[in-house]
Amino acid sequence: MHTSIITLTTDFGTRDGYVGQMKGIILSINPSCMVVDITHDITPFAVREAALVVKGISSYFPPRRDTPRSD
Repeated sequence: MHTSIITLTTDFGTRDGYVGQMKGIILSINPSCMVVDITHDITPFAVREAALVVKGISSYFPPRRDTPRSD
């Protein structure tokens, strides 16, 4: 069995506890998963910015095991 990887890319910032709350909930649901912070400094509501960040880092992560990777 492999460990699930959950990456977090948000506009939450890091000045409060929201990221910590989200991680706590994720780990409560799946304690064996690996939670990776990509960034929490996306401009609020900037979906395109977030998409570009995710696209830029996605090749550095292992592919999902249940779907073939398309490059």
